[in-house]
Amino acid sequence: MSSELTIPMLVRMANANISPENGLPAVQRLIDDAELVVAIWQDWTQPFGVATLIIKGDNIFREAVAEQRTLEAKISSIRCIDAAQAFALLDICGHRAVLQ
Repeated sequence: MSSELTIPMLVRMANANISPENGLPAVQRLIDDAELVVAIWQDWTQPFGVATLIIKGDNIFREAVAEQRTLEAKISSIRCIDAAQAFALLDICGHRAVLQ
């Protein structure tokens, strides 16, 4: 899937998807099924009032930005209550790239 990663797009996806309150197995399936997963939560200090954290696929995102090309990945978004929940999701279910 070729896509621009915008806050409104992530909000629409997250609203259509499950949230961590639906249970860890459901959230893990959502993460496993996508190449790039972004957690979002309401934060009025951020643009559009939404903060983000990449849970999976940060390497895909970094490469697309570095090469100034369109992001080509299966993208999903998960709505979180706050930053603490997003970082907990990263710790529990996240896929961190190893930087070399």
